[in-house]
Amino acid sequence: MKIPAQFPTLSEMLTPQTLTYLTGSQVPVESFTKEILETGFSGNLIERLTLKQNGQEIGTLILKQNETQTSWFAKSTHDDLGREVRFAQSELWEHLPDSIDSPILATVLWPDNASAILMRDEGAAIFSAAKCYETAENDAELLRFIVNALADMHAAFWNSPMLEQVPWLTSPADSLLYLTLPHLTAAGTDGESIEYGGAAMRMWGRIWSMLNPATAQVIQQTIAHPQKLLAAIESLPQTLIHGDIWLANLGVRDTKLLILDWALVAKGPALYDPMWLAQTWRAADPQETSEMYRAALLQRGVTDAQNDTIWALMMDCAVVRSLFTSAEWLAREVVGASTDEDERVALAHIRYWMSRAAEIITARGW
Repeated sequence: MKIPAQFPTLSEMLTPQTLTYLTGSQVPVESFTKEILETGFSGNLIERLTLKQNGQEIGTLILKQNETQTSWFAKSTHDDLGREVRFAQSELWEHLPDSIDSPILATVLWPDNASAILMRDEGAAIFSAAKCYETAENDAELLRFIVNALADMHAAFWNSPMLEQVPWLTSPADSLLYLTLPHLTAAGTDGESIEYGGAAMRMWGRIWSMLNPATAQVIQQTIAHPQKLLAAIESLPQTLIHGDIWLANLGVRDTKLLILDWALVAKGPALYDPMWLAQTWRAADPQETSEMYRAALLQRGVTDAQNDTIWALMMDCAVVRSLFTSAEWLAREVVGASTDEDERVALAHIRYWMSRAAEIITARGW
């Protein structure tokens, strides 16, 4: 993929002449207005720029700004180098396969590693978060499309030496634990905050009472002392992973998989991505998704996918990681249930998945 244009300052990136060039507009951009959009998961400032000529709208763009020194998400994932922009400016970006697309047009990285990203406004091309809870006739076809594109990306970087040459990728520990209570606490997040991180911390205060004591103890112990689990993760084949593959970060454009928000880009076990998709999308059965993904890797010549021992360990690591990451959201569904039946279903859901994680951890001696 072509590296986006790079600018030293926001003002230089947002001149009318530059915007005309970046968008390829046949009508020169004369001015623009800004509209602040609802902030996402990481709390970045996100704005829609409405481009104008003679006072008439001629297009829209999205501007995302990240303050690494103040963002709870940046602190929790130890992103003090402007990870997403570093990635978009790197050799890794150039080697993304043709089946992957990004809306990023230009970037700014300031000396303090705060950053800005200018993107196409993809609108309806991006999937709604609400789709995670819905089913449609074409879901199986869509799942296969996403899984095949992920397999293209993972195969392209399988055990690649390029992954050893960059210091800003998300660490194995941060990929695993960034939404757990110790990381949120260390990041300076407090339970009174209105940010997503604050809400996550409040949910961890409720989780343990939802689980049986034995399950809670196993999960607490591993989060507090994750060294054996991290050693298992690092023993696996490594590839480039996005780290947050769920429908709201994905879309389709010109038969390619659009991927947004690379703030958790990492070197890690490949199954992290398809298993997080399956954990967050009710139409995607985890076992069927993993089997589909394994077949896609084999078709692309990834011989490690033939090894049942490696695959089983990769699957167990991915399941535990997905549950550490989703635990606070599963608890949120219990707390936010509007009926007794919804609460019963949500409680059964978190208990099933957390007990599965505890069983894996106990069996593996993590």
